[in-house]
Amino acid sequence: MSPKTYSAQTPADLKELSSRHNDLTVILQLTSKQLMSSASNWTRLHLLVYRLITGSETSFLEPFEEDHNDACPICQLSKESPTQQIDLLMLRSLLEDITPSELLQPESKLLQSPWGYLKVALAQASHTSMIDTPKPREERKKPPVEKYGSYTNSWTAILGSSSPLGPSSSEYEMEFEDVDEDENEARQSIPENISVHLAIAIIRCVLLCLKQPGQQEEVRARVERIKVQATIAGFDGITFEDDAGMSFYCRQNYGWKLVHPFITMVEAKRAFKCIRKDTHSGSSSPMVSDNVLAQYLAQAVLAWQANPSLLHEGVFLTAVVNTFVQFIYFNFGSDYREYIEATTAEEQLRVVNDPEKDTFVYMARTKCNSRGCYPVTKDTHSRIGQ
Repeated sequence: MSPKTYSAQTPADLKELSSRHNDLTVILQLTSKQLMSSASNWTRLHLLVYRLITGSETSFLEPFEEDHNDACPICQLSKESPTQQIDLLMLRSLLEDITPSELLQPESKLLQSPWGYLKVALAQASHTSMIDTPKPREERKKPPVEKYGSYTNSWTAILGSSSPLGPSSSEYEMEFEDVDEDENEARQSIPENISVHLAIAIIRCVLLCLKQPGQQEEVRARVERIKVQATIAGFDGITFEDDAGMSFYCRQNYGWKLVHPFITMVEAKRAFKCIRKDTHSGSSSPMVSDNVLAQYLAQAVLAWQANPSLLHEGVFLTAVVNTFVQFIYFNFGSDYREYIEATTAEEQLRVVNDPEKDTFVYMARTKCNSRGCYPVTKDTHSRIGQ
């Protein structure tokens, strides 16, 4: 049975969940440790007090629908000069199917093919080069049990046991060197850095399909991690670090200057334990745990709070799990900043209990897609226009 996950879709749902957690309602009702925890340590309780309202997973992010209808050069072919331009030949080439057998080709051949660096990233993320052979094990020999008359020494009778006088181990007991924890985990899931590499490759391919204006500015994939510190409810130094992103750069005399680092943030995770299967389509996708969802929310809230001049109404995040890509948009209520900047629990309660104030974070998200190029293409050009 799949575990229940956070699912507050209305303010009433949020109030009901709060009642199940001793009426936990606002940020300053958390402990000091919970308040100061970095994004990677946020939990279900943070989802409650940071007032997340979730939406159903969709094929396309609804908050961008208006921008899409207005600016999409594919849907608005009748417009003489659309605000966005796409290289249709490049796009059609990018959206062609890539078969699993194709990814088994030598890397040198993949790199010579169209979109070769994307195919190499997909091959790495698809375990095509990860074939483990079992380690040979010696057959265990049972030593004779030493007896003392009618008495059996338990230290030797229990094979592999250790003396209470000091630590020791049997030749056949499992030692830490026998099993590499990272290697064992890699058999179940690809490392996060490979997922990040795949996300960067997808972003670069998509941007290559967009005709960007001029030679002095460019939207490009950001490979550097960025660490952000924000102040919440009077507590300084609450931090997060993203894995990569898509950013806006301007040409300077000395090189390229990073102007807007957070057009989208990339966050990669290893595969989760639970898989959800769509009974209609038959497709499967990883189930996002509450702690991971809390980390996504943390990055959005902290980035938004620390960069008010860049991030106005919301934050866009690309979540990558193995070869699955999900696009998430966090939109902040008009009074949310007043709520998270209040420095007493009483003041925070006053703000959230005011029916005229909007103190929620609304999350829109796409379905986890194992063919991430298409939704990136549709969403990215709207973000560049902004």
